[in-house]
Amino acid sequence: MKVLPCAADFFKVLCEKHYERMEKIMGYSIMEALFDGRLIPWEQHADMSAGRKELEQKIKDEKRYFIEKMSSDDCQRFQALEDLFGEVAVDEEAGIYSRGFATGALLMLEVMEKRCEIINK
Repeated sequence: MKVLPCAADFFKVLCEKHYERMEKIMGYSIMEALFDGRLIPWEQHADMSAGRKELEQKIKDEKRYFIEKMSSDDCQRFQALEDLFGEVAVDEEAGIYSRGFATGALLMLEVMEKRCEIINK
């Protein structure tokens, strides 16, 4: 058995061994798909539950109620406020995604390091 000195070496061997197989299964490299925009994680949404659909419908109904009661100027301000909330949400989601991705990568490196320690004992 080959002695692996670190997690990076183990990961390299693992990737070389499985890269072609995964590419055949998926039809593309994940890193390339992320780079060239074929895979956009934040645009992939999970199916909504019935409870979530109901909640979103309530929000739409309430929004419609208030817009119908507002003057034209107030309605424009309300729409602008909603756009600002959207911008903040997108910014927050991007930060969460980045931290989650980095944390996952660090966790993977830690696991690979422990595996190397076990294998090399």
